[in-house]
Amino acid sequence: MSLAPVLACAACYAGNVDSPLTDGARIGVWLLLGVTLCVQGGFAAFFIQLRRRAKRAHDAELEAEWSELQKEAGEP
Repeated sequence: MSLAPVLACAACYAGNVDSPLTDGARIGVWLLLGVTLCVQGGFAAFFIQLRRRAKRAHDAELEAEWSELQKEAGEP
């Protein structure tokens, strides 16, 4: 029984760093990293915005409650 040799693709087998295939793979990796970071950044920005809105709403509610207490205390 004879086994056939296993060959890699031209970019991997030759190990030519100046190959257009290597350049394309490198650009593809950077593109995918960029897309991933943009999506994660979008999620982070969304949750930061939600947190800021909740803090503003809480502060406004606290200010309204405080002003109501001040009105009640000031009335004879």
